[in-house]
Amino acid sequence: MLEEKITYEYDFPLNIEIVELKEYPLHYQHDVEFIAVLQGSVEIKIGVGTYTLSSGSVFTVNAREVHGIYGKDTQNTVAFITLNTEFFSQKFPLLSNSAFRTYSENESDPRFTALR
Repeated sequence: MLEEKITYEYDFPLNIEIVELKEYPLHYQHDVEFIAVLQGSVEIKIGVGTYTLSSGSVFTVNAREVHGIYGKDTQNTVAFITLNTEFFSQKFPLLSNSAFRTYSENESDPRFTALR
């Protein structure tokens, strides 16, 4: 299993990467990651589930959770927003034991508006 090492430049506890992807095979990281689909669609395989996310979707991957991301369209744009769990655990000691979920089949759920 591939462990992804996140680099936080200038000791800033947040990393944002915007990419077009075809395949990001199964991997994990020690930090919380938000995946926002900006254009096109992608498929995320995580645990025993497979989720198809289209433009405007947001998905949360918990620390140490194995996942893979695969492009569904010939062109897509995805933002990966990673939070340095070690840094934020200074203020929120239970953060590394927390689990987050943002997936909903109802993409028009009003709670997503604030998150986006």
